[in-house]
Amino acid sequence: MLKWLNNNINKIGIVFIVSITSYFFLIENLAATRVLAAILLMTIISFLVLNSKKIAIYSIIALAPISIPVYIEVLSLKLSFPSEFITVLLIITMGSSYFINEKLEKKIIFHPISILLLSDLFFTLIAATFSTMPLISFKRLLLKIGFIAIYYFVFSHWYKKSEKRSSLFFLYAIGLIYPIYSTLKWHSLQDFSVASSFAMPQPFFSDHTIYGACLAFVLPFLFTWLVMKYKEKSNWFIPVLLLTILIFTAEILAYSRAAWISLLVIVLFRFLLNFKLKINHIIIALTLMTAGVAYNYDNLYDSIRQQDQQKEEKENLTNHLSTVTNLQTDASNLERINRWTCAYRMFAERPFVGFGPGTYQFQYGQFQSVDLMTRISTNEGNRGHAHSEYFTYLAEVGIFGLLVFLTLVLYSIHIGLKCYYFFQQDKTKRMLIFGALGGLITFYVHGLFNGFIDYEKMAILVYGSLAILITFDIERKAAASIK
Repeated sequence: MLKWLNNNINKIGIVFIVSITSYFFLIENLAATRVLAAILLMTIISFLVLNSKKIAIYSIIALAPISIPVYIEVLSLKLSFPSEFITVLLIITMGSSYFINEKLEKKIIFHPISILLLSDLFFTLIAATFSTMPLISFKRLLLKIGFIAIYYFVFSHWYKKSEKRSSLFFLYAIGLIYPIYSTLKWHSLQDFSVASSFAMPQPFFSDHTIYGACLAFVLPFLFTWLVMKYKEKSNWFIPVLLLTILIFTAEILAYSRAAWISLLVIVLFRFLLNFKLKINHIIIALTLMTAGVAYNYDNLYDSIRQQDQQKEEKENLTNHLSTVTNLQTDASNLERINRWTCAYRMFAERPFVGFGPGTYQFQYGQFQSVDLMTRISTNEGNRGHAHSEYFTYLAEVGIFGLLVFLTLVLYSIHIGLKCYYFFQQDKTKRMLIFGALGGLITFYVHGLFNGFIDYEKMAILVYGSLAILITFDIERKAAASIK
């Protein structure tokens, strides 16, 4: 016993510190019994994390969907418990192990995706340095550093063995089961109405949009996995089928139109893969679409100004989906136009360094104009983000930050397509590649309407999928060099 204590004294010390700090962080947020349960959970997880990298990574993935927000008054910071607490522990322990002792492979560090992510961090640092609200911006920067360090670099090192790659989607999907059950249970008491769907995913997800986005992210993998298990006549087919039906049903009842659109894009994307879709085709299509929107902007703008009116919509799925393009009568769409306009005006004032990471929600109010405000707008401008990943980058980090992010989007699709076509004879690898690439595309499409990259529930999927793609790309390059 004494020998074991001597050999594990450092680990025991870390676990003790985690337990004590957890108590002070949680005592203000939870009832006494829940505090004790949370501390016990953190103590157990700490021991597991320190003794097994596999358990550490698998636990953080599976626990991400069921984590709940906890406000730490001492730090004026909101974290998800237990996932972000575990992430911090991983940074302290496993992160140092990878970056100091084991050393990440140069192929991972110098991969173009890694360079783009590090460039993203660089421009985020510049924007934070010149931020209008430095404290908030540096908190956001530290959060992003933690996400990229663990969910991308550590995961990419872990995913070198292909059999581990499916764990990201499989464990995350399993972790979604209880939040889905809780959401459907309470939503059923409201007859699954559209109006009541907005807050139903709480406390696990802040609203129905982030909930729908995360559900959409895992569905491309699940559908592909389902087809593969059916063809293999595997015993896993029925469990996978039930899990897929549950998550797809939850997606429909989330009433997130942006998530529905992203899934429709995936269906089209999968169809186009049969015709050897390439990144050049996507760039041309996006260029034409952007030019079309720019050309008709004045007409769209005048139409919105002249017809800014509200009408009651019937609460059914068909009418809810139809309001995606209803810019004249749907408040949420009109509010998006308001937020995007504010973001552009913020960019025009500070085009190179932005207002600082995390500052949009505190600064956009002064850039609102009365003619674009809606019934859900506030004069204070205190109701959330820019409703777009791209406009958020533009307003908070500036033009260079946006260009880096856009390059990351297009290049990740590019290597995803190259890997998908290269491994055409390996069904399992193609399934994993399509799962990662398809999930990322749902995020990129959803990013037109919302911004969730700073939420750990989405960040783990985005950076984890990028990690999967670069491991396949490294494997592809190695195989191509042999040939």
